Parts: sequence; structure tokens; C-alpha cells
Amino acid sequence: MGAGCRPRDVNREVADVKEAERAFEKAAVTLGKYLKNKAFVPPEELASKYGKSFGELRRQLKEDLEAYLKACILEGVEIYGDAGGKKAVEAINALHKAEGLGERVGRIAFGGCPPYRPGADRDAAMGEVAHSARKRMGEIREAAEMQRKRVWEEVYMPYLECRKQHSPGSREASEKEGRHGQAGGHKGI
Repeated sequence: MGAGCRPRDVNREVADVKEAERAFEKAAVTLGKYLKNKAFVPPEELASKYGKSFGELRRQLKEDLEAYLKACILEGVEIYGDAGGKKAVEAINALHKAEGLGERVGRIAFGGCPPYRPGADRDAAMGEVAHSARKRMGEIREAAEMQRKRVWEEVYMPYLECRKQHSPGSREASEKEGRHGQAGGHKGI
């Protein structure tokens, strides 16, 4: 096995999945709070009386969504600090920028919120808010999983293949160095 390569670690993969799920749940709770505020607090109070705390809630929602996207998209990905790893990171960042995932998730989370509903039946309105939050988080999960698939197909799998081909213990590297699987770098007879 090449330098920096590790065998598949099932415990780490399970931890990655749990981390992504925890981040998803945290973002869902924060989105629910945000939508509830938008539905039950008059807009002028959100801008004045509750401006600071509502601004903090918006910032927290943005951070929670970013944490979820990172945990979901990079789930199971291990990139090393070598030149190939740096190129892989650059390619992932370029893919995110080209896709506009952050902006799209922001539009899903912050756009088209339920309107302020003074005097509305609180239970019915809370049901609408909860439904809206679930629907939005479902759309966000779908977008993140599509992005994860693209990262794996377009960047990570080619990166792994390249590492495999160029790792010191690989057959391709051995052939290039003239070892052909023989110890000490000597060619076989």
C-alpha cells in the first residue's frame, strides 16, 4: 500500500454518515426556527425589535447549511496533501462554484418564506411551517446528494485511480521504475 494510503475504514465511514445526518438535523431545526419567525413575527419587528437576534438566526442557518453540505458532499472522501490532492481540492471547489450549489441552497432556504399571518390558526400555520421546512430540507438534501455524486464521479474516483497508479507499491509505478515486482529494484531474469 502506498504512502498515505489507508485500508477502507468502515467505522470512519459510519462516523461520516452520522456526521452528515447530525448536520442535516441541526440545519432542519434552525430552518424551522427561521420559518416560524417569518410566519409569526411581523416583518417590521424582525427588522427592528428582533433585528439582532433574527440576524444571528439567519447567520446560524447559513452556517448550519454549509456544515451539512460539506459533511454530505465530502462524506467518505480522503484527500492527501500531495500535489494530486491539491488538484483534487481545486477541482472540487471549481465544481461547487460552477454549479452554484451554495446560492441554490440559499434560495431554497431563505426564498419564498410563508408570509406573516397575524390571527391565523396557530396549529394550522405551524403545520404549514413544518411542512415547508421538511420540503425545503428535502430539496437541499437532494441537491447535496447530486453534488456528492458529481464530486465522486468527476473528481474523487479519478483522484483515487491516479493515486493508485502512482503509489510506490503499485504495479504501474514498479514497471516505470523497472522493478516488475522484484525486490530491490532488480529486473527479473
